[in-house]
Amino acid sequence: MKRECHIKKEAKLKKPKNSVAETVAEYQAGRRKTMSSIGFTYWQDGEMWLGYLDEFPDYMTQGTSLADLKEHLLDLYKDLSSGVIPNVRRHAQLQLK
Repeated sequence: MKRECHIKKEAKLKKPKNSVAETVAEYQAGRRKTMSSIGFTYWQDGEMWLGYLDEFPDYMTQGTSLADLKEHLLDLYKDLSSGVIPNVRRHAQLQLK
């Protein structure tokens, strides 16, 4: 008799993405070699810092300090660029001939 082995295929689980703080810590620790950048516009209004990513001007966020605002902007970029938020409007440059 031939013996057959039936193995259930396990669904591949996506590894959860690092939090912004973990990602920044990895860059600071040198575990990631390069970190790209994105422009943002910000200002202080009273005690709050407000800003938006230049590529996504329709999506503003705020923070209690400039560092806090930057962390919120990183979270926002992660959400906007990952597809979590549908129908994202972007700002871009058009080259004129």
